[in-house]
Amino acid sequence: MTVISSPGASLCTPVASLEPQLTRAMVARQRFPARSVPDDWPGTERSRAEAARLLSRPPYTLENVGSELHHKHGIVMVLDWLGDQPGQT
Repeated sequence: MTVISSPGASLCTPVASLEPQLTRAMVARQRFPARSVPDDWPGTERSRAEAARLLSRPPYTLENVGSELHHKHGIVMVLDWLGDQPGQT
């Protein structure tokens, strides 16, 4: 009998006991295949001004004026950081 053991396990698990789990996983992968990765994502192609405008509107706004000022400053900081990253979008 072949056994699989892990460094932290005190008991060995027979491979045969893992087969039902592996079969269920393979069936699930066939029923629910991974989504394909698109070549581009329109949400990442927005201009800096458009992204700032969208993030400065509900549902992203805050009721507290002081918190909203921090929020707007945070938007600028994140967009600055994103602008420094490699790539076109």
